[in-house]
Amino acid sequence: MSGEAQGSPDPVRGELDYMDNLRRRRAFREAHPAAEFCRVGGWEQAFLPAGNGGGILVTREDLGELMDVLEAEFADGDEPDSG
Repeated sequence: MSGEAQGSPDPVRGELDYMDNLRRRRAFREAHPAAEFCRVGGWEQAFLPAGNGGGILVTREDLGELMDVLEAEFADGDEPDSG
């Protein structure tokens, strides 16, 4: 046995995943310049304004989960409904 607890996270893999998610966020921002991202109380959030003065707020525990949702919902360059 290597001395690590079974199931412990791989710090190198975790760092690579985080870097990949930062690239995903950057690409999403380029496609959706009005999108705003922040981290609040340990949660990742994205706000996409809509033309009606409102918008969509998406909150997830980590950046990868947040990007999964955003990419699925806005895969074709769709923007939040304006009406």
